[in-house]
Amino acid sequence: MDSSSMKHFRRCVTCLLDLPDEIFLLICRYLSPADVLYSFYTPSKPENRLHRIIFDYYTKIKLGGITNKEYIYLSSLFCSSKDSPRLQSLVLSNEHATSLTQRYFIDISASIIQSMLTNLKHLKLIDCLSEDLTFLYIYISNMKQLESFHITYRKLDEKTNMIFCQRSNVSINQFLFDKILPSLNTVSIELNDGLILNKSLVSHHNLRHINLNLQTIDDLYILLDGLVPNAQTMIIKICQSRILNCLRPKNTLSCPKLIEFTLLEPRIGIVIDNIKCILGCMPNLIKLTLSIRDTPDSTFCRGPLFESILNEDVRHLRQFDYTMTHRIVDNTLIEDFIQWPME
Repeated sequence: MDSSSMKHFRRCVTCLLDLPDEIFLLICRYLSPADVLYSFYTPSKPENRLHRIIFDYYTKIKLGGITNKEYIYLSSLFCSSKDSPRLQSLVLSNEHATSLTQRYFIDISASIIQSMLTNLKHLKLIDCLSEDLTFLYIYISNMKQLESFHITYRKLDEKTNMIFCQRSNVSINQFLFDKILPSLNTVSIELNDGLILNKSLVSHHNLRHINLNLQTIDDLYILLDGLVPNAQTMIIKICQSRILNCLRPKNTLSCPKLIEFTLLEPRIGIVIDNIKCILGCMPNLIKLTLSIRDTPDSTFCRGPLFESILNEDVRHLRQFDYTMTHRIVDNTLIEDFIQWPME
């Protein structure tokens, strides 16, 4: 091949640097995140285009479902004082093996872990154990910039789950209400038997978006009694029907900024007075979603009556999504179910 042919050949060859950013990122999807970092992460030359394109890969890292080789490489990155990524988002997963969350950090010094968490804004724990949260709590003072915290807990057998839940409740409440995470504004906690709250907890004024599994409606009353006064959206699932004290909120209008509220209750025997008490705390609600299952209170299926209650308690309501099942007894008549036009 002569020189002119060689030049023509080179002009016809496309290399990675010739590709648009979007196409390059599509190619990266066929690689593991560790392989992408190994190939294109060049912190010593941050001006490199490919290094800049893979920004999400070295600021948003998931530790879970990775090979031992990938783990060794990522650990070496974290342990490097010069090349350690400045994490903004971290996902720790125990889905594929037990207690991996703690093992990920076993070979990393405390100072490196602290530096990893300093810039962290989003933390997600998948298939979490109470020990994981206890371990992370050691470094909670290094997570001042944390904005969102998402936990899904591992499902355990009933006996183990009881001990596990007791430990988890303490750890979660420390994370949320010890005034150590001032930037935290979004939380999602999926605890199997529901989170237990107590009246001694300190209010968190920065929490805006809340998604919680709570154990009983008493825990919801505590939450609404000034614990999250600036909440804007809230999704609550009540896990158990046991009502201990009926601790109705003393502080009415305690969530004046709440505009979206969802309540999911799987057959806890909720009655209309519970709903009126809850709605009384959120006068500026715009969107309401209720899922009421197997309720003994027929008010929930009396459309006009229920509508009048909503008009009285949440006057700014614009959207209402409603699912309800009512327990039918022998003396229930078809006439008892009145069509609700929702006009």
